[in-house]
Amino acid sequence: MKKHLFALPLFVAGLFLCSCASVKTEPQPSPEPEITEKPVTFDYEYKSQKISERWLESEIKYPVFENNDALNKAIKQEILSGYDNVMKNAEADWNYQFSNRNPDEKSFAYEYYGNTEKITSSEKLFCIVFDEYIYYGGAHGSPSKITLCFSKEKNRKLSISEASGISLQEISRLCYDTLLTRMSEEEFSDLSWLQEGTDPIEENYQSFYIENNILTIYFNPYQVGPYALGTLAVQIEL
Repeated sequence: MKKHLFALPLFVAGLFLCSCASVKTEPQPSPEPEITEKPVTFDYEYKSQKISERWLESEIKYPVFENNDALNKAIKQEILSGYDNVMKNAEADWNYQFSNRNPDEKSFAYEYYGNTEKITSSEKLFCIVFDEYIYYGGAHGSPSKITLCFSKEKNRKLSISEASGISLQEISRLCYDTLLTRMSEEEFSDLSWLQEGTDPIEENYQSFYIENNILTIYFNPYQVGPYALGTLAVQIEL
């Protein structure tokens, strides 16, 4: 009887060891690192660049935004395209223009100046107003106002109708009437020029910004009249 009792614990122990030997421990995968996206911000700092060469005098100042690729891309496309074009082509154009001139004939450098005039920010909208001046020779250079209105909610550029909530047709009517009164006072008679420059098409309303519920629209030289009229602005209360 004692022999049977002794054999039973050995039998149970053997089963336990066998069962332990048959269990394989699978390696556990390492946990995936947690990816946290940085929030889009509207914090910025200015970037400046100055060039002084025999072929170009240039100076520019524009904002660069921290962790906002969409806005930086829009600035490059909408505001810096003129500057990028000058940097790409000015030297070759200058060399071509002056290569066949008399060495004693005085040459001049091309000019590009760009400066951020104004940055406005509201709960939903961010606007940049940029002054640009380009001189490639002739009687005078070409000044212009370049703007960008950017939606904080949609994270993209807005058209004038999207930003203001006013139809393009209504904006066109208000601008035409305002400028017509102003030009009549200055005895400017070519109304076809004014009509074409204020027609309700997006191309005519690229330069604008909003501040304190006032929509300001710029008309650069030659858009609605001769160069002598300068850059004209129309303001509409929203």
